[in-house]
Amino acid sequence: MSALDTAYQTGVLTKEEYEAKKRGLTPAPVAQTKADPVQLSAIETAYRSGVLSKEEYDARRQELEQSGAATAPVTAAVAQPGGWSRSRDPHGFDIEYPAGWTTQVSNDMRIVVRSQDGASMATVMPFVKAGATCRQYLNEALAGGGLFPQARIENATQRRQQPDEVVAAFTFDNGRARGAALCSLYRGSGMMFAIAAPAGSYDRQKEDLVRIVRSVSFRQPAAGTTSNTSGAAARAVQYARFTDPREGAFIVDVPAGWRTEGGLLRRSAIDITGSIRTSSPDGATGVFLGDERLSNCVTPEVMQGSMREGQVYDSGAGTRLMILRMQPPAVFGMNYLGQLQQRYGLSGIQVKDRRDRSDLVAAANRNAAQFNANPQGPTRSSSAEVSFTAQRNGRPVAGYLLVSVAVTPWMNNGVYWTPSVAGYVTPMDELGQTNAIFWHSLNSAQMNPQWTQGQQKTTMATSKIFAAGAEATNETITKSYWANQAVHDRTMQNDSDARRDQVRLRDPNTGEEFTAAAGHNYYYRPAAGDENSIFGTNNTDRPNIDASELLIVH
Repeated sequence: MSALDTAYQTGVLTKEEYEAKKRGLTPAPVAQTKADPVQLSAIETAYRSGVLSKEEYDARRQELEQSGAATAPVTAAVAQPGGWSRSRDPHGFDIEYPAGWTTQVSNDMRIVVRSQDGASMATVMPFVKAGATCRQYLNEALAGGGLFPQARIENATQRRQQPDEVVAAFTFDNGRARGAALCSLYRGSGMMFAIAAPAGSYDRQKEDLVRIVRSVSFRQPAAGTTSNTSGAAARAVQYARFTDPREGAFIVDVPAGWRTEGGLLRRSAIDITGSIRTSSPDGATGVFLGDERLSNCVTPEVMQGSMREGQVYDSGAGTRLMILRMQPPAVFGMNYLGQLQQRYGLSGIQVKDRRDRSDLVAAANRNAAQFNANPQGPTRSSSAEVSFTAQRNGRPVAGYLLVSVAVTPWMNNGVYWTPSVAGYVTPMDELGQTNAIFWHSLNSAQMNPQWTQGQQKTTMATSKIFAAGAEATNETITKSYWANQAVHDRTMQNDSDARRDQVRLRDPNTGEEFTAAAGHNYYYRPAAGDENSIFGTNNTDRPNIDASELLIVH
């Protein structure tokens, strides 16, 4: 089934629109009632798949986000030609099925339509699965959902990458039954459609089973209908535009009525960063894009020994760089969990999943390679995500952290690297809504073109001013390195002097002892690191990663 079929199945397109688009026509959008997050996710998927144009997508979204009267519940099935019935379920969907079949709906909106003998079925499952792929979800849902005992996927075909769409054929009940499933997933929100029947009658029933799943369309649930989503989360989200209050550098959509703060932070003429934090009116959900406390970093090789890890280097252009070994995004994410623990008052953090998300930066890496002007090589970005659970104010919460690290080759075989973060913390029963809000806000962020043009002029002027200074600074670093190396060579001639270049350290939490290079007042070990990751500083400012302070053993 194509993306066009998927859009029809999920209610994004009416039957008339579906047929018109198959004929190459584009009818005017038909007004719809207010929709729940499943419907919002469906039109997002349809737009990304090319089924809806930008104009159609905008019109549909506006219609869905406008308040409207809820449709009165209609539970009676209406007879259709050919012995079929059509039902408007109060949970918020319409569906067609053969006369005599029954429909069941779970609290998580899993719809199951069964034949009179229960042997044949069609099912529709909306789901939220941050960090998963369709293949992974199909394996979990078919094997662990209870509907298809001893399920075994015989083959799976990747239909498209964006959105992620996979079709699978499977057997179950020890080979006595057959089935097929379609999974479509975009930004953690997805739909799974599955059909199944006894192996001997599957081919004969297949057309009717497909008709059932194609007939499903979603609308606003009737008032009072129970689900696993809180009332606040079930309402369609209204968004407001947040503009950087400091320089007007960017705009981003945030939920209307939420408390939002942040903006651009200018550390120097050319060293800038930005972040926003937004929280629900009750304070239970927090979404963040960026963290202005994170530093740009260079690896120790760049300094050639003139400065030690943990120290801060002032480039002379007002840019301050933390000297720190490069951390892959998954490692940085694990270390950053300590920051989230403090910010949101979390306890008992349990990491549920860590995975690479190179798909999110593939386009950026292609562009960087195409337009690279750095003789030492283009900037390469990598991304990873960490999903976790925790307790907050005695309430179970879910969390999501997306980390990106941009790495630029620099002098002396070192690199300049910049970490960035985004994510959320939310009560378990609001996870689906929060996930949709996060990705909407992240994708809505835009830079102000006028500000960008002005910043480029500032960068060029500043670069000219400090060009000579940077050359002199590099010479100083080199001389300092060789001077330090000469001193180090002399100390190596004497064992006792060499030992004085080391310091013994103890972790007060575990009692472990380590050895590191002397010369600092404070030492730290990253939470996800070993003895080789220990670094030192000469001031009382704690590093902006999750690290344990070590005690110097005298």
